[in-house]
Amino acid sequence: MSEMQASTLPLQGKRILVTRTRKRTSAFSARLRALGALPVEFPTIRIAPRRTGAS
Repeated sequence: MSEMQASTLPLQGKRILVTRTRKRTSAFSARLRALGALPVEFPTIRIAPRRTGAS
């Protein structure tokens, strides 16, 4: 990537916290990197089955 191209990326140099499920974090981070961002992966979301008896 040339210097000119790198400086025109919309998210160049921005650090972005990615809080998605572990399974989906990498793909989203790759998309952010392509736009010049510096993704920080922090998978805080976990999908679990509903507990029985919960309303």
